[in-house]
Amino acid sequence: MAFALPFYKPDPIELPVIDTPLPAIQPFGLLVATGVLVGAHLMRRWGEKHDLDDEHVRGLVVWAVIVGFIGAHLFDVLAYQYDQLADDPLLLLKFWSGISSYGGIIGGVVGFLIYARRRGLPVWKYGDGAMIAFVPGFTFGRLACTVVHDHVGARSDGFFLAIDYPPGEISGVSGLHHNLGFYEFLYMLVLCGILYGLHRWKSRPVGMMVAVMATAYAPVRFFLEFLRVNPQADPRYAGLTFAQWMSIVTVAIGLYLMVHLSRRGHSAAEAAVSPDRSDSGTSGDKGKSKGAEAASRGSVKSGKGKSGKRRKKK
Repeated sequence: MAFALPFYKPDPIELPVIDTPLPAIQPFGLLVATGVLVGAHLMRRWGEKHDLDDEHVRGLVVWAVIVGFIGAHLFDVLAYQYDQLADDPLLLLKFWSGISSYGGIIGGVVGFLIYARRRGLPVWKYGDGAMIAFVPGFTFGRLACTVVHDHVGARSDGFFLAIDYPPGEISGVSGLHHNLGFYEFLYMLVLCGILYGLHRWKSRPVGMMVAVMATAYAPVRFFLEFLRVNPQADPRYAGLTFAQWMSIVTVAIGLYLMVHLSRRGHSAAEAAVSPDRSDSGTSGDKGKSKGAEAASRGSVKSGKGKSGKRRKKK
């Protein structure tokens, strides 16, 4: 028999209180909550190190998490369960009935941008901090997917990381199968290492963490979609799943940002000592800045002229 990893699925955690047992804590929810807390803690530490306003850091985390979870469910319904909406319009409000990881990412970005734009925050500077939170936090999320086996892949012909599923444990699955959540969890560990390297790169352009993480994550997700247990089960749009189309869009955005941010030439070391203001200034702002610099140079020259005259009088 080909080598495979053993099947493991943790049981819900019962927490009895006197004679009234509380609802069991599901491993998936516990790991996702841990990821949120770890991510929030890491971003606050990042903010302290880079002199970011702690109130804004906490505000961004709250907006990104809440809107992210809303987006995770809405996109799951619209992209994967839209055929059920006619029979059950309230499905949009049943947040326990399904989530989409890309929907959560979209929602998180929207929540982040709403808060950042309303408060006039430097988007890319705070965006790097958001990556410090998101990547480790999402790693816990993929660990949750791994242990509950909600992304079972196609049958394996003996791949050493496949799972040997006992009959009856997962509906319609038995024998050697890929666990796509497990593969993505392993890759997220790699991305955590890359993120740490970017963090150590002091001369990186501000926002480069966002660009690199987007560009690096999406292609792996795109190809893992081909290993689903039933590739035709999910709705197809021009032959590709919603996740695959979002992966294409994410790579395109990531590559564009890598080029755009590199050309700006604003390094992380400079951002660390810059004031906490918006980094998406308009040409008018730049004009004012140049005018102020010119006025400053003029005053210096004027001062030199006057001092020169005084020296001549002496």
